[in-house]
Amino acid sequence: MHNYHQTAAATVNRWLVEWQAFETKVERISTKHGA
Repeated sequence: MHNYHQTAAATVNRWLVEWQAFETKVERISTKHGA
């Protein structure tokens, strides 16, 4: 069970990092277009 929890945490962390990168990209695009 412990291994499963470690894998789940790693997956969530990766998802959060990717989501933050996506949000940053969107914010940059919005700023560029003056939205």
